[in-house]
Amino acid sequence: MGLASTHSARPENARAAEAARRGGVATPTLLRGALWTACAAAALTVSLGEHTAPSMEAELVDLLRAMALLKAAIVLAAFGLLSWRFGHPTSPGLAASYLGGAWTLAVGWALLWRLDQPLAAALAFHAALAVLFVAALWDGRERHADSPPSPPRAG
Repeated sequence: MGLASTHSARPENARAAEAARRGGVATPTLLRGALWTACAAAALTVSLGEHTAPSMEAELVDLLRAMALLKAAIVLAAFGLLSWRFGHPTSPGLAASYLGGAWTLAVGWALLWRLDQPLAAALAFHAALAVLFVAALWDGRERHADSPPSPPRAG
């Protein structure tokens, strides 16, 4: 039995194929495209809009920019993980949660980079991380509920 036949015999792949035939599941390419397009649009919209940064001390500006760079690394890591995740079958509800969380994460980062809304930036960024974390936990439960129970361990 080859790898291709083993891979297609998995229950989640069979369900995903059936849902795709019915039009219930987006393709990985579509989900990845939606992820990157929505997040780039969110960041561009916030970054290119008019803003008036409040007067801040140079040390505070340097600190906030350093935090924004650290959060940019978190955003890129989250996008990479979600791009990988979208390569596997997922339910429409989880895909929407992942996309909404990623979009909000990008908006939070862009607001922090602009320096004019640090409170809104922090709230958006951390709320998005919470949404993504809860979605990942729910995703794990959904995947384990579909898998057959593991045999008891001896010893």
